[in-house]
Formats: sequence, C-alpha cells, structure tokens
Amino acid sequence: MSENGQQTKISANERSEGGELISYMNEIFGRRKWKFKSAVGELSVESKNSSDNRYKALFPDAIVFADKDSLVPVVGWEFKMPDTPIDDDELYSNAIDKANRLGTNVAILWNFQYCYVYYRNGDGKWSRKPNRTYDQYSEIMVDRNSVDRNKKLWKDKAKRVLEDLNADLVNNLYKVAPIQFNIGNYIDTISETLTPLVTNYLLSLKKPTLMAEMQLFARKEQSELHSLNSKNLTNAYVARTYAKNIVIRWINRIIFSNMIRTKYNQLSAVLADFLQQVDIGKFGAAFNEVVKETDFFSILHVNNNEMILPQEVTSNLTEFCHYLWNAKTNKFDATMVSKILEALVSVTKHKLMGLYTTPQPLAQLLVSVTMQNVTGDYADFTVGSGTIAKEIIDNIRQYQVPMADIHDHVWASDKYSFPLQVANFNMTSYDSLNLMNIVFKHNALSLSEGEKIKVVDPNSGELLEKHLPAMDAIMSNLPFISSNNRSKDDKALSADILKKYGLDKKADLYQTILLHYKSLLKSSDDARIGVITSNSWFKNGKGKPFFEVLSNIYDVKYVIYSDVSRWFDNADVVATIIVVANKSVNPQKTRFLSLQKDIRKLDSKKISNIANQILAGNEVQAEDLTDYSYSLEEITKLLNTGICVEALFDDLSWLDKVVDAGKLAPITNFCNIARGSRTGGDDIFITDGCQTDAEDSHPYIKSIKNVDSLIAQPTGQYFFYTTDSIDELKAKGHKKTLNYIQSVSHTIRAEKQRKKHGDRWYVAEDRPKYGDFVTSVNPDKRWFWAAFNTPTAFNQRVAAAILHKEYSKDKELIHALLNSVIPIYIMCGAGFARADGVTDLTANGMKKLSILNPDLLSGSEKGDITHSWEQIKHQKAMSIFDELEDPEWIAFNKVVLKAYNIDPEVYDQAKKSIYKLLNRRTNIKDSKKK
Repeated sequence: MSENGQQTKISANERSEGGELISYMNEIFGRRKWKFKSAVGELSVESKNSSDNRYKALFPDAIVFADKDSLVPVVGWEFKMPDTPIDDDELYSNAIDKANRLGTNVAILWNFQYCYVYYRNGDGKWSRKPNRTYDQYSEIMVDRNSVDRNKKLWKDKAKRVLEDLNADLVNNLYKVAPIQFNIGNYIDTISETLTPLVTNYLLSLKKPTLMAEMQLFARKEQSELHSLNSKNLTNAYVARTYAKNIVIRWINRIIFSNMIRTKYNQLSAVLADFLQQVDIGKFGAAFNEVVKETDFFSILHVNNNEMILPQEVTSNLTEFCHYLWNAKTNKFDATMVSKILEALVSVTKHKLMGLYTTPQPLAQLLVSVTMQNVTGDYADFTVGSGTIAKEIIDNIRQYQVPMADIHDHVWASDKYSFPLQVANFNMTSYDSLNLMNIVFKHNALSLSEGEKIKVVDPNSGELLEKHLPAMDAIMSNLPFISSNNRSKDDKALSADILKKYGLDKKADLYQTILLHYKSLLKSSDDARIGVITSNSWFKNGKGKPFFEVLSNIYDVKYVIYSDVSRWFDNADVVATIIVVANKSVNPQKTRFLSLQKDIRKLDSKKISNIANQILAGNEVQAEDLTDYSYSLEEITKLLNTGICVEALFDDLSWLDKVVDAGKLAPITNFCNIARGSRTGGDDIFITDGCQTDAEDSHPYIKSIKNVDSLIAQPTGQYFFYTTDSIDELKAKGHKKTLNYIQSVSHTIRAEKQRKKHGDRWYVAEDRPKYGDFVTSVNPDKRWFWAAFNTPTAFNQRVAAAILHKEYSKDKELIHALLNSVIPIYIMCGAGFARADGVTDLTANGMKKLSILNPDLLSGSEKGDITHSWEQIKHQKAMSIFDELEDPEWIAFNKVVLKAYNIDPEVYDQAKKSIYKLLNRRTNIKDSKKK
C-alpha cells in the first residue's frame, strides 16, 4: 500500500515558468507548420509541501511530440533555474536516462540562462559535449527573479531552439520513433529503475511470512523458467526476483489497460482514479473488480503482495500512467496494437521467463506438423509465455476461420499464474480484444476431460462455465525438470502414472505429462500430440526404455531433431520434437527427421516449407532435413544392439544387416561393466606418487585423460585405501601410512571427512575397483578401450570391462574387437548429446552394448585378428577422426570384417555414421550463442 496518506497533486515542478514555457511551445506549434505538433508536461506526482524531487521522475519535465495525439515523442526537455548549473553531471545523467527510457534521440537541458541540446550518436550513445548551445541573454538571466522579469527574452531563446530543432529534424539529423516502438524500452528501463526500490522495501519490512512466500515463488514458479542454483537463493536474490515480477506486471497492466481503455469505460474510470488518488491499494482493488466483468483476469488481476509498494514507486507508476493517458489510444490501429503486444511479450519473456521460452520458429514448426485439421479443439497445457498458443491461433486463422470461433476452441493453461499474463498478451490481437481467451491456471497432470473451467465473456461480463473437451491436438513445450527437482504435488501426481506405464520413478516430468496427455486426447485417427522435450529420453537407462512405453500407447509419427544446432540459446538442454497419434492396429513407420538448418535463423516462409515437406510425406529436400523411417520391429532390433534413439537419425541399413546375420552379442556375455570408485575425498585419497605403505596403495587412473595409449601405462597416481584402525596400522608397522594420515589430518577435506565419518575419516567411501579394459563415460573425440598390463584401480569417471573368467584367455582378442569399428560405432551411438557437445554414456547404457561375438570365430580367424591388432595396439590413442582415416587402422578393421564374413563396405558405412553422430554433437556445442 502507499506508505502514507499525504494529499497529492499533479505538477511538473514548483516553477510556474516551466508550465508557461510548455504553453508557449504549443502556441508556436499551432501557428507553424513544423514537424512538432504538441508539448506535454506535468506528468510527475509530488506530495504537497515536498521539495523538488525531479531527479527521481521517470520522464522529462516536458515532452515534445510530432503529433497531436501524443503518440510520437521527439524531444525530452528538462527545466531548471539558473541556480542549477547547466553542466551539472547529475542533471545530464538523469536527462539522458529519461531520453533512453522515452526512446527519443534528443535531450535538452534548460535553466533559462543557458540551453544545451544533445543528439544521440549513430552508435546509440550520447556525447557529454552538447551538439548545440544557446547562451543568449545569459548575463541577464542570472537568478529566479530575473527569469520572472524577462519572460519575453527567454521565450525568444526557446523559439530559436525550436526553430533549429525543427530544421535538424527536416534535414534528418535525428529520427523519431512512434510510441509503439518504445513500449519494450519502457518496460525494460522502468523495471530496472523501480526493481531495486521495491527489493529494498520488501527486505526492510522484515516479515517472515512474506519472505517465505517469496522463497516459494523463486523455488517453484521461477525454477521452471530459469536455471536456478539453490545455493544462490539468498533473501536478497529472492526479493529482487519477486520485486522484478511485481514491477513488470504493474507496467504491463498499465500499458494494456491504457491501450484498451476506450473500449471499456470501467477501465478508463480505474485509470483516472489512480491518476488522482495515487494509491496503489485502491488501484489494485479497482482492477480486481474490473476483472469480474472482463476476460482479462490473468492480465489485470492483482495479488495482495503486489500492492506492497513504497510510495516513490507508486508515484513513478502514476507518472508512467499519466504519460500513456495523454496518448490518444483510440487512434491505435491494428499495426500499433500488434507492435505493443509483441513488445509486452518479448521484453517480459526476456526479463522474467529466462531460458526456456519457446523460440517462435520452433513453435511454428511444432504446430504446423502436429495439427491435422483446423475445426476442432486445441490446447497447450504448459502454456508458459503463450508462443505455441499464438501459433495455434495463427495457423487456424490462415484457413479463414472466424476469430470468434478460434478463441472459443483454443485452450491454454499453466500450473502457475506467473506466466499467464504474458500468455494472454500473446494470444490477443487487434481484432480479438473483445474476444474471450480461454486461459486458466491448472496443473497439467491433474487435468481431466469434462472438467469445469470458468472464464468471463468480455462482451457481456458474464461468468461462463465451460467443460474441457477431448482435444483434437495438444501442443506443448514441456518443462525441462528432472525427477530430483519435481515439486511435491508433481511427485504425487506422477507416481500413479509412472506405475501404470512401468516407468522408472526417476523419469523426468515431461515424460509423465506426455503420458497423461493420452487421457485428454480425442479418440479420432487425426488426433495428435506434439511436444518439445529434452533429449534425455534418448539415453539407455535403467528399466523400460521410454520409446517402448510411448510405442505401447501411441503411434509415434515423427521424432524431429537437429544436425546443426541447439534450439534454445542459453539453456543447457538439447531439445527434440515428438509427435504421436492414437494407437492403431497397423502403425506406419516412425520417421526420424533431422533439420539441416539452424531453426533459430529461419523465417516463417522457410519453416512452412519444411513443415509442408514433413506433412506431405514425400521425398524431402536434403538441404533442409534428412528423413529416415523405421518400423517398430526395426527400432527394437536396432536399440537392442545398445545404440540409443539419437543414432536413428541416420541410414542404419548396414547395422541392420549385421544384426540379421547374427554377428553381434551383448558385451555382458563376456564382461561385467562397472563404474569406478567414489572415494568421497579425492584430495586425500588420490596421491601423486606412492605416499603410503604398499598394502595401502593402489595404482590408479583418475580420468581417461591420463591415458594416452591403448595399453594403459602407470599414471603415477595412487589410491590410498585401508580399513584398518590406527592401532592396527601401528601393529602392522605401516609407518608411511601413519605419517601420511598425520600430514593430511588438518586439511579442509579432512575436517569435512571427520564431520561425516568421525575417527575413521581416513577410510575412503568406496573400495578400489579393478578392470581389464577402461573407457571414458564422457568421451569427446577419443573413443577407445585401453587395457592394463598390471592391475590398476580406476575412478568413477571411468567405466571398466571385467572379463568373465572363462574369457580371460581371449583378453587380446576381446581388446581388439572392442576397438574395432562396429563396436566403437555402437558405443558412439549408445550416448546422447549434452548441450556442451559431450557425449553422455550412462553405466546402465554401457551394460547394453553389443560387440562382435568372439564365439563365432575359429582359431585361425582369432589368430588373424590378434596378429593384426599386434601391429597397432601400442599406438597412442588418437582422435576418432584421425583413426578412421589411418591406413593401419583401416587394414586392421578390414581383417576383422573379413573374419566375420561382413561386407568390407560396412567400414565406410560405419565410419560415415560415426562422423554424423559426432559432428552433430560438435555442431550443437558450437551453436551456443556467446
């Protein structure tokens, strides 16, 4: 609420000469056919008997417009008296801030004695030196009294200034921008000014209940739109996040309500009262009454905590409202309204909604390839900023469906109220301002067909009760939230769904929502669900594969990916599109489509062309996308080799033939796969050199980076491990170990260990693990399995294969087979791309790998392979790209293929597939915007 009840008034400042100067400007504009048409002042609010506080105002003392409707601001003009120096740094700084906020390219400082005119430079910056100076009558205009006595003189000076400004505008020395092009600027700069004031005020209240609500807001609502680190959620950070949300929502309400006030008399009355009363509490309460009669609840509704503002912020909001009140909004045409709505959406998304808002081209592609008709009901139940909902409306609109019908059949909801304001903006257009948007707050996981939804008809003010129909299409950018970050209500709602479909309880939230959407979809053949998800479902994890679950309840029509770029600029997420239909008796093949162009850079026409190629189902243009189709049986067969879904965006007919020929077998037939040891404190337990007694020291590989050859050499590192007590070590005479324990006992890591484990702090959390072969779980360009000549323990960052006893005699052969091109391809294909371009191989996924089956080989064939392997096994581990082109490696692989009676052409085909996988991952990494 406003902090005090002081009576207020509207005034530019306490100097009547400023008002007289504005009147004089308007007299001149009325007589001259200049580019200038009107001047407006008296925007700020001051309490009676207060000192001049103009430095805190948002807008200049006077604004000169290029039109009589106050829609095209040209010049911002600051008034002072001669006792304020014209070259005062603070005066200049504040004038420039206001010009930037207003979007004008001219700023004027005027203290009646002097006048300085500043033009914005071509690079958008301002020079500290004025472009024009006026010092006429400066020896006369020396104080307030002389200003009052010599009005004719300073009016003459003002006339000269205006003549020069007009001439410079005619000569294009500066440009003007209509109000609709500055809306985004207003939101941006005003929020940056007011957010710190609201932040400090909220913190100063010292209310635990309010802080708890702000923390909850940051952890729940904001976490779905930003990548938040819980360690950074200090009270100051949380208060700023909350304050920014409050400020921007107020700015948006003021802009939107001014834009439509001529259509709704009740809104005009609310705004007029605010300008007179300057009371944020009454303003909020009045809005809450208006939304009972209009369909703008998510835009205009004010929560109680949003009315907790300091008086100075309320005054600034009033000043902004007054500025817009002067604009003749009844003159807004369709273009102006569209620009304003676009700005509201764009800036609010950027400032409040962070990383995960859907890029417009991606939303257009999703909607275009999902919708099979335009005369049904359509929805986005995780609507966020409303980009997808807007695309749904635009897609239907192009088929000349009446706008009223469209708005009656597009449904949008979100779990949180926070995004719904901007979603409503996004779904509104000039010709739909008086139409109802079906936008409501609801958790997608608890929605059910037939559920009652309440909305207000903006024409009649009548509260309508609508029943949620089964949808012809549901399109969503599903939240990128892992199982670890699910809220309590989402966990509870997810549990039954995951159990029903046999998914692991650690499944991501988007997987659960996609399965639940089945219950909201119409049963028709044309009904579709299209969603944007993380690519994490590609991986081979524990339990039932997600693709298998999807295929059991849906026909998976398309999976769309990118070979060239990520889709979200800054989020650490690689995304994909899945389009599914109701399960049919004889499903068609699933198409795996990969974009060959950066979707972020494509215009609407190009997106439409790509979507048409996908929908038509004809041969696609190779420069736009690749298209590979597989039946469910083929997919199952290929995935059973150990590759993941990401590998299917390629021609794998060569691998299909290898599988059909029975040449592969699960790696676990011959080896156990294990991750290395987690010590709990590498600073203590991993030593450079052997610093403890031999019994307590184990040769160690901490990272595959320490291995540079196919036969792993000692790294010089050791794993210190003992389970003996101090007394037992003394009894054994392990003086070296005891001395080492003593030497590290006072380190920071030792103190942490002591808090966790007490007197046995020096005992590592995991025992040493040994293997016959090791490889990286996050390989980049080096893909290989290294063997040990001497037993060596390894770290959790490394995966190892431990030979079954009965295959120990074939160690050389299996080492060779693991490093041959087909098993190396399968290992490349088993991982999936992370946003940093690194391949992520899970331990469970590696257990599903296949290798060429050594049991199929005769003694002589085994000998041929091991003989050829002997020629290269002592080489340095090289980049996979170098290895694939190396003559010795090619010769070795040809020997392996010959032994298995596999067409030698498979080498080039496998090589091509490896290149495609790894180049895609590199492209994704390199496409991140710096």
